[in-house]
Amino acid sequence: VECVVTVNNGLQLSYDSSSNDESEVEAVSGNNEVLGPHVDARILDKDVLIRIHCKKQKGLLLKVLFEIQKLHLFVVNSSVLPFGDSILDITIVAQVKNTRTINL
Repeated sequence: VECVVTVNNGLQLSYDSSSNDESEVEAVSGNNEVLGPHVDARILDKDVLIRIHCKKQKGLLLKVLFEIQKLHLFVVNSSVLPFGDSILDITIVAQVKNTRTINL
C-alpha cells in the first residue's frame, strides 16, 4: 500500500492511499507563482521518499533532517540541488526505524 501526501504552505492539498495516479495539486497565486514551500512525501512499507521545493535559507537542511529524525526515520540518502539563485530542491530517502506508525 502506497501513501502519498502533498503539502503546500502547511495545508494538506492531496492525499491518495490507493491509487498510483501521480496527479498533484498546487496552490497558486493570481500570477501563477507557487506559494511557499511544497512538500511531497511518499510512503511504501518502511521506505519514505520526501521532496521539498522551497526558498533557499541558511541552515535549512539541518532543520529538515532534525525534524525527520524526530519522526523516528533513518535517512538513507539525501540531495540538495539549487534551482536558480533562490530555490532549493531537497530529496530525502528514509526508512522507518521501527514498525510504529508514522504520524505526518
